[in-house]
Amino acid sequence: MTSTQGANEGNSEEPTHGESKDEAWARKTFSSFEVSMRSMSLGNALQKYHAVMEARLDRLAKSYFANRELACYAGCSVCCHQPLVLHLVEIAELYFRYESRFSKAGFLSKLQAEVLTLDLWRGEGLTTGPEISSRYFREARPCVLLGEDGKCSVYKGRPFMCRNLLAPKVCTFESVHFFGFATIGRLDKQMLEAIGKNYDLNRFDTRPNKPETPWFFLGEGLWWLSKHPQLEEIRILLRA
Repeated sequence: MTSTQGANEGNSEEPTHGESKDEAWARKTFSSFEVSMRSMSLGNALQKYHAVMEARLDRLAKSYFANRELACYAGCSVCCHQPLVLHLVEIAELYFRYESRFSKAGFLSKLQAEVLTLDLWRGEGLTTGPEISSRYFREARPCVLLGEDGKCSVYKGRPFMCRNLLAPKVCTFESVHFFGFATIGRLDKQMLEAIGKNYDLNRFDTRPNKPETPWFFLGEGLWWLSKHPQLEEIRILLRA
């Protein structure tokens, strides 16, 4: 599937009452994806997911920044000081793509420290995503994937949530301007949860008191997966 095909998918759908054209596109795209996914391998479904999301984001960004400056630059990293919440599918894709790096003792120690910090915060009463996110940002705590140079260490393979953060002005911790396109953010969540359900990936979430769908804070998810007893089974499934 080409990027153009991904961007054009759903363009003929007319909005229903009270629905924007972007929302109509997202609704039709998700409906089409659900149907086509039933006859696809997991690998092909992931390729289609990425093609659709990247093409639409590119189109929306070009439209929004047609008369504005994109202020993001390599090393700015203000938006990298918040906890990423990723689906098991994204955690697995990211882990296997960078496994040689993530499996090194130094990085595993970094992940373990992240897990211990989150456990400590929960013990102090921070139980919701927004509470933890606020603590991260207030303490300027960097993402576990942010390098010392302020650049993402997995930039080419960074999750869609990161790709969907853009800024029309340079951000500081005192003045934040980054945002994400809400419609494709919601579609991203829908598609990932549909993939997890269709390919029975949710069964690998063996955490006690696990949520209904397998979402993880990034550091915790990578640590959890690195220790998973069915790591090889998950690897084979993603390569299918």
